[in-house]
Amino acid sequence: DIDSGTGTGTTCTSSGKDRHRFYDYGIAVPAGSSITGIEVRLDARADDTAGAPKMCVQLSWDGGITWTAAKATATLGTAVGTFVLGGPADTWGRTWTAADVANANFRVRVINVSSSTARDFFLDWIGVRVGTGTPPPAAADTVTIQRVEYDSAHQDLRIDATSTSANATLDVFVTSTNALIGTLTNTGGGSYSRTFSGMTTNPQNVTIRSSLGGSASRTVTAK
Repeated sequence: DIDSGTGTGTTCTSSGKDRHRFYDYGIAVPAGSSITGIEVRLDARADDTAGAPKMCVQLSWDGGITWTAAKATATLGTAVGTFVLGGPADTWGRTWTAADVANANFRVRVINVSSSTARDFFLDWIGVRVGTGTPPPAAADTVTIQRVEYDSAHQDLRIDATSTSANATLDVFVTSTNALIGTLTNTGGGSYSRTFSGMTTNPQNVTIRSSLGGSASRTVTAK
């Protein structure tokens, strides 16, 4: 890209910048897997470092109609360097499906940015790697907290909760620290309750997690 652009702005969204699209990566997502992130690698350089030349990258999932927020490389050198944007756990601010990264929809846009319109940009290679994983199973129950009361005079914490399962195990945690307070007593019919004694401080907020995957949090009421 010789004498790139017509504007001297230095942000990825500046006007007057040359933009280039790349596509047909042939990305295949294994059946039953979810996309955990996308990594873009650029092997690039500029003819000079004056004007702080860099490349910005955006991704599209609908053939170039809509784009993610841009990520930018560091300043390009005059020798080819490798720049990695995103990663296997970086989703670029959205949830991706296998259809989003199919050839018909997936696009990579490179924007050449410099404060000098005399800068020449060279891109030797641009690769894409998609991170995948197995999505966690959906929760098999729903937890609802009816009451969380802290009695400072007696240093007691009373908790009443329900689960849509009568056979779950409900553990109580301090939300801010993830410290385990204890396990609620199953009183039958999906109801669970317990008074925890010897609580010297009010936990302020508690989270209840079910052995079946459900969870809920609630602010503690002080008595």
